[in-house]
Amino acid sequence: MLASFFETGDLAPHGVCLLWRPELVWLHVVSDAATGLAYWSIPVALAVLVRRRRDIAFPWAFELFGLFILLCGATHFAAIWVLWFPDYEIEGVLKAMTALVSVATAIVVWPLLPRILALPSPHDLASANAALLQEVEERRATEAQLRTTQLELVETARRATIGTVCAGVAHEMSQPVNVISLWTERARNSGEAPPRVDRALSVVLEQTRRLGHLLDRVRLLSRQANGEGSIFDAVAATTAALEATDLPADAELSLLLPEQALPVRGSLQQFTEAVSHLLANARDAMAATAPRPPRLAVQVGSGPEPGTLAIELRDSGGGVPDALGQRIFEPFVTTKAPKAGSGLGLAIAASIAHSMGGRLDYRNLEDGSGPVGAAFRLVLPIAGPLVTPAP
Repeated sequence: MLASFFETGDLAPHGVCLLWRPELVWLHVVSDAATGLAYWSIPVALAVLVRRRRDIAFPWAFELFGLFILLCGATHFAAIWVLWFPDYEIEGVLKAMTALVSVATAIVVWPLLPRILALPSPHDLASANAALLQEVEERRATEAQLRTTQLELVETARRATIGTVCAGVAHEMSQPVNVISLWTERARNSGEAPPRVDRALSVVLEQTRRLGHLLDRVRLLSRQANGEGSIFDAVAATTAALEATDLPADAELSLLLPEQALPVRGSLQQFTEAVSHLLANARDAMAATAPRPPRLAVQVGSGPEPGTLAIELRDSGGGVPDALGQRIFEPFVTTKAPKAGSGLGLAIAASIAHSMGGRLDYRNLEDGSGPVGAAFRLVLPIAGPLVTPAP
């Protein structure tokens, strides 16, 4: 039976049915060849897809589709073959194989359809990816905020330690300094000392008073934030501190103030002292290095964060050396000559800013050739809504 099945001697090729008309023969040949080639190109594309995308879902389904399409193409090439050679059994076997694979594919596809539909669409994947990226950015922002908070806590602890040490040192040194000052004053006023000794006692008394003043300033570093104090207008307080500062007569002053009041909570005396220290620092820097006439700009307005205000002083004093950096706010760090300053002004201003819930920062001002000045900015939280001053 098998031998008779493949016996084709008594069969005529398919071209006989077409009466060997060239137009009909070539119509079938070209059509079947084009269709077969197209069919065979699809499994190649599916194989490349499955091989390169290892994460693709249901790869075996793609392989089954590829086999089905490959057999479909083979039947078209068999149709071309039987136009001249009556091997219909081969064409039939190919069709039977195609039928089996087609039925298997159809049986597999329908149960697979719900699982395929359950896969997220490209739009869903894009939305999920966007949400994930946003979550990553939020986490990075949170981590950055956490690092900032940790640095602030470290800075708070450092300032507290410095304040405690300074307060202890100032307290222990105050009594001996007072005793020295008292007995020096008595010895000087006794009238029994020779002129040379009297001059020496005057120098000792002057330096003792200077040391006492320095100890008083050191005590300011021990102040801690307590969230208490009255509410006052930062604009008016800044103006008052500016009027009380002895600036050079030839200084070019630029003042930019808001029309409305900016209320802050804290000690008015400490705030005025902090601004006075910043003004004195700018004045001394301009006196030492600035070209004549010196230039000073004072600006009060909204701060860098919502709910804050900023008092910024920009001078032409040559800027802060890069080697100092943020150490400029540490006690006894200064660019002045040994007898020109104690290096406590900026440290006290930073401590007061911290005690009021704010901060003090700086940046150098440059003109392309290097630093030409510095901008110190005091940032404080606004105590409440803006208040328009009464006329």
